[in-house]
Amino acid sequence: MPNRILDAFFPPLCIACGVRAESAGMLCPDCFSRLKFVSAPVCRICGRPLPAEGFAGVCGECSARPPSFSFARAALRYGGVAKDLILALKYGDKTDVVPWMARITANAGKEALAGADALLPVPLHPLRLISRKYNQEALLTEGIAALSGVPSDPFVLKRLRSTAKQGHFSRRERFANVKGAFGVSEKKDVKGGIFVLIDDVMTSGATAEGCAAALRNAGAKEVRVLTLARVAD
Repeated sequence: MPNRILDAFFPPLCIACGVRAESAGMLCPDCFSRLKFVSAPVCRICGRPLPAEGFAGVCGECSARPPSFSFARAALRYGGVAKDLILALKYGDKTDVVPWMARITANAGKEALAGADALLPVPLHPLRLISRKYNQEALLTEGIAALSGVPSDPFVLKRLRSTAKQGHFSRRERFANVKGAFGVSEKKDVKGGIFVLIDDVMTSGATAEGCAAALRNAGAKEVRVLTLARVAD
């Protein structure tokens, strides 16, 4: 009864479009129906969605340049409602979307989360953290940690230098932009550990590669990548 009274005065709204939803912190049926979930076939290393049904191998890019991470997985294809929610969190202070994002990502990431020692958010440079007020990756990581039981540690990885925004960069430019931009804190011992890198969206994989390389160079046994969304092209 108390919930019905609250709903009458403060009806639950869709976190994407603002129309009435079945419960707080959820999407309305229309917005949910427009999500595009990542499904097979995908590259078994980078998780990129692939067009050929029944494909169970490795994409050309991973074959030519094997990444420092063992594999990457994502819940959604980047675009539409997923893109709107990510941008709303990153630039619009819409932190109420985080619990939903964490549930979707954790459900898609069971393989990545199994046996992991810690979840690590992609770090922001201190200057960018000041301008944004929070690290959206850290919020997502905390949400996934609460659901999975795998602890979160936002202080393992650090930005060694500020990098340019990569929105309009080519794949080659993205890798060059983040090369040497990440490191492992001197106060953290990662030797022999299995870590899951958490990010909101994976595009070229350059950021994931930079973070994974830093962890492997510091002695990590394995690095996996888990993101809410994945650019398919």
